[in-house]
Amino acid sequence: KNSVIIMDNARIHHDEELVRLVESLETAFSSIKAWIKRHRYFFDSSDDPVYALEVACAHITSNMANGFFNASIYSK
Repeated sequence: KNSVIIMDNARIHHDEELVRLVESLETAFSSIKAWIKRHRYFFDSSDDPVYALEVACAHITSNMANGFFNASIYSK
């Protein structure tokens, strides 16, 4: 079966400039991860992990994406 490894506490998290750069992505990933945890049964029963991830990402609304962008360094 396919596997994905997500490294947390990586070196990038300790570089202040890079942290600011990826901060909004971290917020989006956190939101997706929370959705996955709440809907674990869906992932466990899915035969297509790419589709399952697309479904998880699809819960990000345009308002949420706008908020992630506005909180990023790109909106300043």
